[in-house]
Amino acid sequence: DVLSIALGPYCRANVRVGSFPERPRYRAPALVDPRRTRHTAREMFEQRLMFHGPAFQGVTALGPVGDDGMLGDFAALDTPGSLLDDLGKLIAYWAIDRAGIGEAALPSGVASVELFGPKPRDGRRVHCDIRVVEVQRDLVRADGVLVLEDGTLLARVRGWTSILFHLDELMEPLHHGAGR
Repeated sequence: DVLSIALGPYCRANVRVGSFPERPRYRAPALVDPRRTRHTAREMFEQRLMFHGPAFQGVTALGPVGDDGMLGDFAALDTPGSLLDDLGKLIAYWAIDRAGIGEAALPSGVASVELFGPKPRDGRRVHCDIRVVEVQRDLVRADGVLVLEDGTLLARVRGWTSILFHLDELMEPLHHGAGR
């Protein structure tokens, strides 16, 4: 019931197939020093802090943010992979909110993704909670969960790793305004 998959030397995964396990209930731990985010979800896309097209703009609310993580809400879009992509956006945004404009994050790996059911449809609300487990000068690693409206888990992600790029005052406008 486990498939080992590799895409050359670039990516490998073990995929367990079968029925979904029972959905656990989620109890959110408190954030350390919770506060408002510097931007709204709309501003995050309008200011091109995240430059994804409309098929991947499912983040509907940001925050609160804390020293150890962040909360957010998503709309379940029809785009395959969009909910996990949105979770990654929260991790990247946490780094931006922490250090300010001039930070950029590029996902580079994930340790595991555990799914507890099929993806919801038609724009249903999904809550996200990410918790940062490691921060280095050029790297952030976090765990996260996607929580359905009934308080059960849709997915648990462990070890999402993003490489941080520190943009100077010349590169930052180019990064966020490449189309202009």
